[in-house]
Amino acid sequence: MNKDLQADKILQGALNALFETTGLQVDLVAGTNKKEGNFVLKILCADKTAKFSVLIKTTKQPPVPVALKAREHLLPHPPLLVAPYITRQTAKRCREIGLPFIDGAGNVYLEAPGLFVFVTGQPRNADLTMEKANYQALTPTGLRLVFMLLTKPTLLNAPYRDLAKAASIAIGGVGAVIKDLESRRYLTPEGLGPRRLLAADKLREEWVAHYPVKLRPKLQARRFTHLAINTLAPAWWKNGDLRPYDAVWGGEVGAEILTGYLRPETVTIYAHGTVDALITKFRLKPDPHGEIEILQTFWNQNDDDNKTTAPPLIVYADLMAAGNTRAIEAAKLIHERFLAWLAGTSRTCARNLSGRSIAPGA
Repeated sequence: MNKDLQADKILQGALNALFETTGLQVDLVAGTNKKEGNFVLKILCADKTAKFSVLIKTTKQPPVPVALKAREHLLPHPPLLVAPYITRQTAKRCREIGLPFIDGAGNVYLEAPGLFVFVTGQPRNADLTMEKANYQALTPTGLRLVFMLLTKPTLLNAPYRDLAKAASIAIGGVGAVIKDLESRRYLTPEGLGPRRLLAADKLREEWVAHYPVKLRPKLQARRFTHLAINTLAPAWWKNGDLRPYDAVWGGEVGAEILTGYLRPETVTIYAHGTVDALITKFRLKPDPHGEIEILQTFWNQNDDDNKTTAPPLIVYADLMAAGNTRAIEAAKLIHERFLAWLAGTSRTCARNLSGRSIAPGA
């Protein structure tokens, strides 16, 4: 089905279900880009009009609330997720972070001055069942490779053998990921010259949304607390040099180093190899609920110019996964300073495809 027609169907179904469930009367002001918030939904309540920028979820992957909430600063009004179906778990997460939603089954979360509606647990309609997509770029292997393509664009036209080595994956997995990216128009199709990224900014956000769910859990995370946390300043990490231990700062500490904005409350460390010496040096005690998390790196640190923090994309993803207001504000700064260039690169690549018309990320 054409994506515009699919978006229309999802939106109309959700609006019908909203009326049936709540009786709310709404006005819809249409723009030209149905996926990026140009639809504005207006709801009159208590002599006030609540306005929401509509974000329609058309892909078969489940929505990731934190990733959508983080786009709030790019929209004229608070974002409203519109999807075929919102599960109880997703509904709970949306309410926790303040992301309104409606779906085609009548599940609703709306909150604004003079307005509060929360309905969850409505059963999925039979005609809303969506076939599970098999996106190879969203597997742990695919996410490793996509990370390398996003952070080291010079690898785009490397042989499969070099791509596999850079991403630390089997060479047999490269082709399936490349074909997936081509089919979803994140890479220029084979036969149109050198490979180029299309809609790299959207690919990055997709990677950020799936990294904490599919790849991060594979990184052998261990939690600790600092033995002297009650007697020393919490910022013990400020004098900590991880380079002798082949490790770097991620998460909130990485954000503080990169931006100077965030006062860390948690500590994330990415280490290559064993961490015994690091644990001893910094007096860390195993604690399943500790504020310190150590994970294994999945990228080649020897090729990374930044030896103090994890690559900005990793730090950004850590913050987005945390999902709290502090972390999201710091993530926005990292996006602006280190990652925003991807959007311009994508548009340039799309324009330069020998006159061929390709819709990025379509």
